[in-house]
Amino acid sequence: MTSVADGANAADGDDSDDPRFRFESAHATAEADRLVFATGFRDRSPDVPELERFTGRGLHYCLHCDAYSLGDGSVFVLGHTESAAHVAMTMCNFTDDVDLLLDGRDPE
Repeated sequence: MTSVADGANAADGDDSDDPRFRFESAHATAEADRLVFATGFRDRSPDVPELERFTGRGLHYCLHCDAYSLGDGSVFVLGHTESAAHVAMTMCNFTDDVDLLLDGRDPE
């Protein structure tokens, strides 16, 4: 992307139909009213022997990708950080049976 131009007219309350953002690259130009930066992420597997053989067979890494498919069954979240607690709390939107497994560590 070579440039991002912010159209100040929308912030000033102008009801113009002009887009707020304009993106120019070597291959295309696009205009939009909203912008989402999708920077990606990487799953990190816990250090549990033979864990990979359960991936996709009851073991899932992505809350946002897989939670809806788990139904109302019991869910275990492995972790001891605030992030793990957040995932466990979010899972409560999908099932009432959520346990946070600390793996012998103190919560952070």
